[in-house]
Amino acid sequence: MDALQGIARSIREVQLLLLLVTALFYFVARDAIASSTVWFLTLLTFGITVLAMPLAPRLRNQPRLRLVLETVTMALFITALIAQAGEDAAPLSHLYLRPVVTAALLLGRTATGLLLAMILVARLLIGTLAQGMDGLAMPALIGLFAELAPTLLVAFLTSALSSDLDRATRTIRFLAERDDLTGLYNLRSFSKLAEAEHAEAVRSGAPSALLMIDVEQLGQINDRFG
Repeated sequence: MDALQGIARSIREVQLLLLLVTALFYFVARDAIASSTVWFLTLLTFGITVLAMPLAPRLRNQPRLRLVLETVTMALFITALIAQAGEDAAPLSHLYLRPVVTAALLLGRTATGLLLAMILVARLLIGTLAQGMDGLAMPALIGLFAELAPTLLVAFLTSALSSDLDRATRTIRFLAERDDLTGLYNLRSFSKLAEAEHAEAVRSGAPSALLMIDVEQLGQINDRFG
């Protein structure tokens, strides 16, 4: 929980960087942008959302939900700008890497797949609104796939890496917390669990007790039975 809360705070820096990059993009491709007013209203809306989201009490206590909403918000923000940028929108597609990598690293493959599906559907909808049925023709679909291919590849590789790291982390944690012979918690882990249970009992006002059992001649038992 604490780790997710720390990561959720660092995502704000990514969002602010995204806001800066898209603001600078306007000065590079202003001739292709349909409306400057709508463009900056989109930036303003996203900026207000970035600043307001951490202040919501429910999201403050549920960092995973906050991460989901932040990644979806970034993807929708980028899609809205692409819809306004017209023919010069291709460079903006690379910005999808930010929410996609965030989802792949922190939310798992299912969430990443759903995010990619949402992006694909949104891009197809934009193409259909801009070009009619030509937006669903084979040349347009091939162009869209080529545009999003780097994002799809990075999503796959990042998800695979995240899965391997998570598996390795669980193995290391198990070895650090357990006794090799019995598989039971070692003294350090037991002490942490006991402190947590005691703190919860004090907080809730519930009674608690610690039962200790002393086994006679335990050394001989270990020597004989292992």
